[in-house]
Amino acid sequence: MKPQEEQRPEVPKGDPILPMQVLPGLTPEVFEAATREADVLILFTFASGAFPTRLVPVVEQRIGEGKAVISLTSNPNDSAGFRGIRYAAGEGAYHAGMRGLERVNIRDFDTVYEAVTNAYGEGLRGQALADHIAEQFSFKGEEEFPPAEWDTAEGVDSMRKSMRTFFGRLGYTGDDLERELHVWEFGESDPPSPTSNNL
Repeated sequence: MKPQEEQRPEVPKGDPILPMQVLPGLTPEVFEAATREADVLILFTFASGAFPTRLVPVVEQRIGEGKAVISLTSNPNDSAGFRGIRYAAGEGAYHAGMRGLERVNIRDFDTVYEAVTNAYGEGLRGQALADHIAEQFSFKGEEEFPPAEWDTAEGVDSMRKSMRTFFGRLGYTGDDLERELHVWEFGESDPPSPTSNNL
């Protein structure tokens, strides 16, 4: 028996709205060709909203052509979406005008697609459409983001275990493993002394 395939959203051919998963191996050439005809790009970015830097020039080009570019984070276990630029990866896309949606993520794709379709049908285009959708799915005033999955103690512990296994499979052991875990978590090349309680 074949494993059940993941359900993909049905998008009509010739639809001006293009949902697209941004994968680590996506090349600028493929990304450029795939996004050429669409008026609106809904990009499923990495869990934090990070985006491959090598694809930023294509996003800048599309925004310069008057297209709307929206980022929908792809962490369905999280309780919200984009929380601002957390990593240098792809920050240029956000500075160019790509809009990250805060209240929603990939599990809310149908709701976002419907909102984009409605805004497009009302005549909104380009940056005005992207800004409108970002505002529609933003936290307002005093509202606070729910904690991100990776900001909870359980989430951090789970990720530490996963990364320990990952680096172990790459062949890291002992002090080298601890150093790699420290760099991954804190971005520093020198881990604290063994008596520190930071890890």
